[in-house]
Amino acid sequence: MNRNWIAPLCGVDFVVVAVVVFALTGEGKDPSENSAQEIVQHWEDNQGKNELASFLLGGAGILLLFFAAWIRQVLRAATPDGILPNVNFAALVVTVAGIGVGATLHLALVAYVDDVDPVVTATLNTIDYNFFIPFAIGMAAFLLSLGISVVQNGGL
Repeated sequence: MNRNWIAPLCGVDFVVVAVVVFALTGEGKDPSENSAQEIVQHWEDNQGKNELASFLLGGAGILLLFFAAWIRQVLRAATPDGILPNVNFAALVVTVAGIGVGATLHLALVAYVDDVDPVVTATLNTIDYNFFIPFAIGMAAFLLSLGISVVQNGGL
């Protein structure tokens, strides 16, 4: 049986899970516009769905790793001596690392919201609310290296 469709499907599944997670969690609480108590109340009110989102993000990261390995293989077949397949793979690994840290921050917020001082929750919320650099670096490098590969080789 031909199973060459499983790894590419992981990329599609990653996108679906990511959309579900963002639909579940929404934007979060802007720390510059909300008090510590309002932030605590937000996390208490949305504890269950944010906990679920954290675990879904972990699963999405695994899916993205399988997709990353597959796309590296595809790009390597097109340019066996080039560095772009490695850059592409590394970019997605950076993205997955960011997903893991983001999921951990989210889980810490919901797991300890009732057990710590509101200032601790507000501080974690500030970090969580502004945590995007690993995603931006990873996705920019992924798209750039993929785009260059497609232009150089006339497609995947």
